[in-house]
Amino acid sequence: MHRQPLSTLSGGFKLRVLLAQVLIGGPDVLLLDEPTNHLDILSIRWLEKFLAGYRGCALIVSHDQRFLDNVVTHVLDVDYGTITLYTGNYTAFAAEKTARRARKEEEIARAEATVAEKRAWVERFGAKATKARQAQSKLKQLEKIEVEELESSSRRAPLFRFEPARHSGKDVLSIESLSKSFGEKRVLRDVSLTVRRGERVAIIGPNGLGKSTLLKIAVGRLPADAGRVSWGHEAHVGYFPQDHREVLDDPGATPLQIIWDTVPRETHSYVRGQLGRVLFSGADVEKKVGSLSGGEAARLVFCKLMIQHPNVLVLDEPTNHLDLESIDALIEALRAFDGTIVLVSHDRAFVSALATRVLEVTADGFRDFPGTYDEYLARCGDDHLDAEAVVLRARREKAESDKTATGALSWEEQKRRANRKKQLPARRDEIVAAIEAAEARKAAIHGLYCEPGFYEKTSKEELAALEREEAELGPKIDALVAEWEAVEAELSSL
Repeated sequence: MHRQPLSTLSGGFKLRVLLAQVLIGGPDVLLLDEPTNHLDILSIRWLEKFLAGYRGCALIVSHDQRFLDNVVTHVLDVDYGTITLYTGNYTAFAAEKTARRARKEEEIARAEATVAEKRAWVERFGAKATKARQAQSKLKQLEKIEVEELESSSRRAPLFRFEPARHSGKDVLSIESLSKSFGEKRVLRDVSLTVRRGERVAIIGPNGLGKSTLLKIAVGRLPADAGRVSWGHEAHVGYFPQDHREVLDDPGATPLQIIWDTVPRETHSYVRGQLGRVLFSGADVEKKVGSLSGGEAARLVFCKLMIQHPNVLVLDEPTNHLDLESIDALIEALRAFDGTIVLVSHDRAFVSALATRVLEVTADGFRDFPGTYDEYLARCGDDHLDAEAVVLRARREKAESDKTATGALSWEEQKRRANRKKQLPARRDEIVAAIEAAEARKAAIHGLYCEPGFYEKTSKEELAALEREEAELGPKIDALVAEWEAVEAELSSL
């Protein structure tokens, strides 16, 4: 795939290219904005491992709770009109934030109770001459008590609601012998399936196997090479693409224009009301589509779908770019939707909450399972949406493969491999130590160059010797790194 045009790659592969572009330079600081969007679970797991070993500072915006739990050491929470730093992963942050809010509410409740008690006493006994001094004392105490006003949370959830204008026929979608290739790469081969009214079909599997391509062909945005797609009687389809620009294709338009163009006969207040449901208010409705954030664009697409009243929703990675509140709101709306859903997602919580049928895409074809995702797991045991399960399965398969391969080797070859396996770790440690020593010496030379007055007090001979040593260290480090890679490769093969 290295020489294919980027336009022919899936969203997940495009993002891998962008990640490689960012990571390959060895930066000291990483700024990652929703890095797991469009990635399959194995890619997310690889990124988690990379960040776990990354020595620099990483600042990450993400709404993937599992990813945050596996990666972050601190959380910056933007809420209540301020930014608060918490130590720990996402789960620890969520628990501590709730506890802090509860403590603050208790403190305010106690202060309000004290104020109310003292004020009631003054109102009751303040007019009595015998209590005047005490009343004045309590009034002074009241003046010193400050009841803090709790800032309201800036967290807001949209009000999604999908209401079909009418019901579709019993058979909603029929796909027969569908095939599709991009150049020499065939992503779909002889695919056939039928979707019936009321089903919630989750299409899962690794990236690059044609999940999004299947949806695009189904909704008529991509031609098939062979086969047939037909929608059933009264099927009214609403499509949410991975790339919002497929349906928000005018970057100069505003949300107000887009929604009004969709329902031109409706009133201005109706259009603004619909936009308000998805958190576009005031001047937000006049923003240019090209300047919207990913989450804003996603909410706008959902707003457009809501007013079109489809009875079939085709959703391609709908939780990408949405914040946690929006994802929860979307799940509740889709649960209440009295229609048919076909979705592609790598979000396990989302799929688990919605799917009534699972369509697993593999390199060998499709596996159709009638049931929820939890039932699919219980029956099949392959959790494509859980990183640890995928990794453990891969390790298990590799161990079985290695065991089979080892059994076919001669006794002498097995002994040689065992000895080599014992020797290589020691050699690897020696090489790593040598690399670190060479890099430390190179850094020390650079440090000498930066010392005040270095060039004035250093002779030409000493300077030339340092420059020669620095020039020799570069090839030496390269050679050591190449040897280290060879040792690692040999260890992996053993």
